[in-house]
Amino acid sequence: IRNLLQAATLMEWDHCIRSAPRPGNRIVLRGVPRITVGITSEQLAGGLLWHRRLRQEWKEHPSDSAFLDTVEDRVRMPEFSIPLQGREVRVLGTPTEVHAAKRIRFRFGGDGWLRSYFFPKGSRETHWWLPAEGEATLVGRLEERGMDWVLVPDGKVGMILSPHSPSRAARRELLKGLAGLVGVTILVTLAIYF
Repeated sequence: IRNLLQAATLMEWDHCIRSAPRPGNRIVLRGVPRITVGITSEQLAGGLLWHRRLRQEWKEHPSDSAFLDTVEDRVRMPEFSIPLQGREVRVLGTPTEVHAAKRIRFRFGGDGWLRSYFFPKGSRETHWWLPAEGEATLVGRLEERGMDWVLVPDGKVGMILSPHSPSRAARRELLKGLAGLVGVTILVTLAIYF
């Protein structure tokens, strides 16, 4: 259901930019981010609009099996704003969903690919990121704090950060929502008949 609400919100983008935005409402923003305090990563080149680092270590279990234990899961974003009708809207909080994030994984302390598959040890680190280039689409709730407008996660749709246009992001969310409904319908039907 959440994906369908996100798709409906993204489809209203034209209405959002033509009407007067009001604090407290869900809104779609599209524009070039104006970064005031940037972030970088030593593993990645260039400025970043969003970065997530997940560090995991292989742990031994008493039953002679191994599992991945998450040691660190950190999300960072620069301080930035998006222009809206002559005002700057600062983006606060972290997105609950990021579209088209790039990914790279590093492995440390293994004995080669095949051996580490069957006898894992060491650790791995995965990075997801969006480069700080071009326009971005954001969905969230517009709030007024003092004289500033800020975008924060919405209670129902969260916050989306996407390099795609609002219409393309809406199609993506619509497909995910419909696939989820079809999957639930199939599971319920199977549960009733079997």
